[in-house]
Amino acid sequence: MGMVYVIDKDKVADRSAWKLFVPHRTEVRLDSIGVYASYVALEERQDGLTQIRILSIEGEPCGIDSLRTSLYHQPQGNSMKHDDSAIATRRKSPRFALRI
Repeated sequence: MGMVYVIDKDKVADRSAWKLFVPHRTEVRLDSIGVYASYVALEERQDGLTQIRILSIEGEPCGIDSLRTSLYHQPQGNSMKHDDSAIATRRKSPRFALRI
């Protein structure tokens, strides 16, 4: 559930100018999105499992397709910065960073 579009902020009212960035997939729920200087992180759920999909700013996969497991999640409301080069994720015990 969910689609993501990109648009220049001065053209928001013109729906014909919207460009699809993440298409709708019926089997996947988009829980959150993080936009950073060089990549986009999507927290998704599929078949009850959380996965973190990393895309370039152009929408291409960045070599890491997913962390498809029920043990990992991207904490919402964390203190990540726009120009960070790692995504903070949490496992049930230790914290680790996924390097891009």
